[in-house]
Amino acid sequence: MVPLRNIPLDALEGGREFAVSAPAGEEFEELREQGRVVGRLIRRHAALHGTVTLTGRWGRDPRCTVLDVVVRNNTWWPREKSAGGSARDEAARYSFVGTHLLLTAQGTRFLSLVDGPDWAERDTKSFTHARCWPVLIETDEGGDAVLVSPIILGDHPSIAPESAGDLFDATEIDEILTLRIMTMTEQEKAEARGTDPRAAAILARCDAMSPQELAGLHGAQRPAAPHAIDLTDVPVFGDDAVDPSRDCVVVQGIAVAKGSRVLLRPSRRADAQDLFLAGMTALVQRVYFDVDGDTHVAVVLEDDPGRDLYDTTGRFYYFAPEEIEPLLGSDQ
Repeated sequence: MVPLRNIPLDALEGGREFAVSAPAGEEFEELREQGRVVGRLIRRHAALHGTVTLTGRWGRDPRCTVLDVVVRNNTWWPREKSAGGSARDEAARYSFVGTHLLLTAQGTRFLSLVDGPDWAERDTKSFTHARCWPVLIETDEGGDAVLVSPIILGDHPSIAPESAGDLFDATEIDEILTLRIMTMTEQEKAEARGTDPRAAAILARCDAMSPQELAGLHGAQRPAAPHAIDLTDVPVFGDDAVDPSRDCVVVQGIAVAKGSRVLLRPSRRADAQDLFLAGMTALVQRVYFDVDGDTHVAVVLEDDPGRDLYDTTGRFYYFAPEEIEPLLGSDQ
């Protein structure tokens, strides 16, 4: 953690830049099998150097002050690939991996990005977020804080009460992983218990889970929040050139974009669920381009009666361009 404390808001007009750094180091972890040390894992990380720039400015409404935060990684790294690795692997050694911003304030309060007062709407809709999302949370003392999250979350997120403990992401995949653990043989469980205390604790908790607790991981119904959060038109990437709902990709000489009808032909790294969809027709909802240069086409099944619901949740099926075949006609 790199703390930047006690910075007056009125001192940020015009912007202030703060240097941040992390020293190089090594971490060692023993690998065990049935309690016996069989190896050692060495993790090395390079020294990192960067800056955090804070800028305060008046909002469009005089009651609102806007705080701009920019994090930059200024670490130099050799751009040739290392022996046995790629240039991307080498760059990862000098990256800010898992970087999170946590902002607190005294004598003021933060406004929700999606559920704030009407008078602040002109400001909140003008904000840009480069691959991050500011989320309102509560400090241990009960005050306001903002977590700059790498994914979109609702304000004041919390762990589902059905989650029996730290397994993955608090019930969304807990059920699948718990069922997978239950399929392990006694020998596999014994080997896993010898890996580390955390693995042993996870196994013990899953073995002791009752049928009622397991069923509780499958899902729950709760009353809707007083103010529904609509993320449909909220910008995410902060770059006007990137808009998955308007972007397109050319497949077999045909431009494929939102509303295009396609035939699904899963092939590349297809899992069992993908193979079940082979030969079905689908409607394209988004076209994503990731930082590795790959393209991901998000679709919904054409005959799915609940297909309109997926647009608000963003839970689509994803296929590579070579796994779809454009069809005549569209949903538009």
